[in-house]
Amino acid sequence: PDKAITVDGKATTLNEVLILPVLKEAVELFRPGFLHLGHDEVRGPSGLKYDMRLYLRDIITLSGALRSTNVRPMVWGDVLWERREEAAADPQFKDLPRDLVIVPWKYEDIREYPELRYFRDAGFEVLGATWYRLHNNYWFSRAAKSAAAGGMIRTTWTGHFQNRAALTRAYRQLYTYLSAAAYFWNVD
Repeated sequence: PDKAITVDGKATTLNEVLILPVLKEAVELFRPGFLHLGHDEVRGPSGLKYDMRLYLRDIITLSGALRSTNVRPMVWGDVLWERREEAAADPQFKDLPRDLVIVPWKYEDIREYPELRYFRDAGFEVLGATWYRLHNNYWFSRAAKSAAAGGMIRTTWTGHFQNRAALTRAYRQLYTYLSAAAYFWNVD
C-alpha cells in the first residue's frame, strides 16, 4: 500500500491511487459514522507471515484519511490479537488511533474471549463478532458485556449473491440471527 509508484510522471503510493479514492467514494455515498477497513487474515509478501510494520502503518494511514472526513475507522481484531506481542513491540502500535474500533471475531463455542479485555485495556473501543453457533453467540455476548464492549456484530457467510439458495444451503446461518439478537440484546 505504501510502495512508491509513478503515475503520470508523479511519485505517489498505491494507497493514494487505489484505496483512498474508494474510501472517499464510500464516505460521500453512504455518509457513515463508521467505516470498516477489514484487515483480517492479512498475509505478508511471502504469504506466510504478516508484515506487521506495513500492516500497522496501513491502518494508521487509512484511519487518518477517514478521520479527516469525521468517520471512525474499524478493523477486524484477529491479526492484532494473534500477533499481539509482535504488534505491541512495534513503535507504531502506540500510534494506532484510539478512536479505532477493533472487532475481534471468534466463531468457536468457547467461554472465554480475552481479546475483548485486551483491546479495551489498550484503550480501544471493541465490538465482538460471532457467526451462527448458538453457544458462541451466548458466551461471546456475555464476555462483551463483561469487558464493556460497545456491542456485538453477527456475521454471515451465506455466499456472494445472497439469493434464495441460502435458505436451503446455509439455513443455520439465517435462523440463528434470532437467537443471536436475543443474546446480544438480553445478555443476562
